Amino acid sequence: MRDVEKMEGIMEGVDKVIDHLIGLAEKDGYTVPCAGCSKPACCSLLVQVFPSEAWYISEEIDKLPRKVRRQIDRKLAKWLQWHRKQGDWKYEEPAYFEQQKACPLLIDGKCAVYDRRPVNCRCYQPLDTAPEWCNSTEYTTKPKIDMDPARDVAMAGIMEDGVEYYCTLQLALCAVRSIGRVTPDEMAECFIKTTEAGLPL
Repeated sequence: MRDVEKMEGIMEGVDKVIDHLIGLAEKDGYTVPCAGCSKPACCSLLVQVFPSEAWYISEEIDKLPRKVRRQIDRKLAKWLQWHRKQGDWKYEEPAYFEQQKACPLLIDGKCAVYDRRPVNCRCYQPLDTAPEWCNSTEYTTKPKIDMDPARDVAMAGIMEDGVEYYCTLQLALCAVRSIGRVTPDEMAECFIKTTEAGLPL
């Protein structure tokens, strides 16, 4: 699916569901403090995207200033080199998080494509965290809002035109942006590993 307006409509629907769920959590007395961390731990998580999300994000990268585009592409290339040297654990969430590999889309601690960030980034909403937690590996142990309804909205819209599959954000972006000659086998391995981890098809 390479329809920008359709993707924007899907993301708008996802955000409306997320806002509703956050509102319910806040009514129950929780705080949802995510607001522009300078060193967010969540941006070292293993994020999965649909290929069409990677295309959608890549298009936004192309609109950034040349210097920023080149910086992101260099970070992606460096991540891919690192990724190819890792063993079977590289798609295991806890082991990946321990490596503290910051997302290549972070520029000066901020997401360069925030308005087009992946659905799974939008859906990561821990409860009752303080800023210091965001610089700690303990951050991931905090309870989170169940965002399955928001993910369902995304999946229904994205998969409407045909079957898609989840893959790792950085790997998908390298493939879309023709960085490092990502092979179909690499993508397939990523798909198999993430599927085994229990992520939705």
